Amino acid sequence: LVLQSQQLVTVSITDLLGRTIRTIDGGRLDAGVHLLTINADELVRGVYICRVVIGDSVRYVTLVR
Repeated sequence: LVLQSQQLVTVSITDLLGRTIRTIDGGRLDAGVHLLTINADELVRGVYICRVVIGDSVRYVTLVR
């Protein structure tokens, strides 16, 4: 994640049925580059949607395990 200013960050991972698998409350992060590591060993094989909320904006990333 690259933040231009201090922002509140929350990440959630859902399966394709919309069930929340994991939520990561990143809290308030300072401006700069941040690395998010997700341990996929706990996920069964499949496709997941990673929803990243940064302040008022939302980004989606598809994860394949």
